[in-house]
Amino acid sequence: MSRMPLSVISHASLAAAAALMSLTVVPPTAGAQSVAEVSESFAHVAGYRPIDVEGFTNAIIDDFEWHGTPSITPVRTIGPLAMAILAVEAYEAPLERVRYRIEYGMAQGGGEPPNGPTNVSLIRIDRINLGPAIREDIIDSYGRENAPPPGVFGDGPHVSYRFAMSPIQGTPASINAISRAEMPDAQVASLDCFGSPCMTTASVIEDAASWQNERTAAMNFDQPYGVYRDNVISPAAAMDLISLQHGLAVNHEGWISWNGFEAREGVPEGESFAEAVIEINLGQEEAVDSALRDTHLMDHTTDTLWRRIAAVSMGPNAVPHITAFDAVEPRMQQAGPAPRADRDSSPTRPRNAPGPSIDDIVPDEALKMPAYRPDGAHLPPVAAADLVDCGAIDQSRPGGIIAFPNARGRNWTEAGMGPVTVGFVGCSNTFEANIQYEAFHGQDEDPTIEGFTMGGTLGDWRAFEFEERFWTAGEWTLVVFEYDAASGDRLEYDSVTFTVER
Repeated sequence: MSRMPLSVISHASLAAAAALMSLTVVPPTAGAQSVAEVSESFAHVAGYRPIDVEGFTNAIIDDFEWHGTPSITPVRTIGPLAMAILAVEAYEAPLERVRYRIEYGMAQGGGEPPNGPTNVSLIRIDRINLGPAIREDIIDSYGRENAPPPGVFGDGPHVSYRFAMSPIQGTPASINAISRAEMPDAQVASLDCFGSPCMTTASVIEDAASWQNERTAAMNFDQPYGVYRDNVISPAAAMDLISLQHGLAVNHEGWISWNGFEAREGVPEGESFAEAVIEINLGQEEAVDSALRDTHLMDHTTDTLWRRIAAVSMGPNAVPHITAFDAVEPRMQQAGPAPRADRDSSPTRPRNAPGPSIDDIVPDEALKMPAYRPDGAHLPPVAAADLVDCGAIDQSRPGGIIAFPNARGRNWTEAGMGPVTVGFVGCSNTFEANIQYEAFHGQDEDPTIEGFTMGGTLGDWRAFEFEERFWTAGEWTLVVFEYDAASGDRLEYDSVTFTVER
């Protein structure tokens, strides 16, 4: 089922740059900087050699497979994480047994009218050649005379790249600046991968988190690069699958559309907030294991979310078996008052008089349609203009009603697995057209999410719509309200309760 997209009320942009241990980033200086200045301050640091961007980008595109769709610019479907991997692979000789280590941060550049500041993705990616270390393990176990020659496991340096990327004309990961360095074994030995040494030949992913929600995943999208390689999936495909799993991207009719990371407060400038590791062929079987750790989340109950995609070969010319996992690290909570058993009885949240009914504004045929559920989203089955008829409300007094989600609709209050973007649609008639909203998790008295949007005013009921992202599993309640212009009283007009799965 297809639908027209909702217009999105964007979150505040993040002003943070990536800072890494062994070769430290020079964080952007205070004050407005251009995108080029932010990009170069990250990529052009001591120990790294700058690389020509245009020639490098052309080399990446030359490796793409068009799959019979030359009208679609291929880089428009590739986000920054997958682009960084593809860029390294386009420049470096292939190696069979490697570990990728990726750290991600963001900074803002520009800010001139009419577009305002641009979010710049700042990525460091290390490719660690584990072939020689695996050969040493074999020598230790079976003797040097029984070990294959060194070339069998791959010859090549450990390399580190720094990329600065930003969206340009529909391309989510246009490369602004690049640099490269080779790392000696001693430097790699100091690198940390999910709390384990990056040079270890054992998996650092398996014990990195308390993995749960094991399930089979499918490669249900197309990309201009090869998604399958050596009887498993390619590293870029693993990162795209994780991006879809984590809600960083959505699958639109088989093509990936990058959404990106959300802004988060409390991350000092110069620090990254997301880390990924990809392990390729560490054991005897052909396999790719990948994981993302996203921390400092803007959620009062969850600090860190983990996503994992593991692919194992099922033999030549067979589709590999792909498994997805999740893990959650809760935020440490300070002791406080017990949650209220009945949140609606709180004196700080009075209820307004009943307003119009969903039957007044949503046609029966729409209520029978299932919610639109692309990857990482829970949206109305049709566009807002086709879902609600606000003109049918014959009521002059102020008010508001939520049409989606709503318990009357088919699976409309079952938002799916978090993190999930939920779309909200309704009708309102308020002072100066402003309608405010708050989202409460479980029985919490304090809202996790707050915002406002625009509807109708002066007796003219009109549609409102917005989207918000929900990370924590459980029951959520969203309330729409306004403050009375004369008395300052809070007037709650409607609420809806929906669930997010773990």
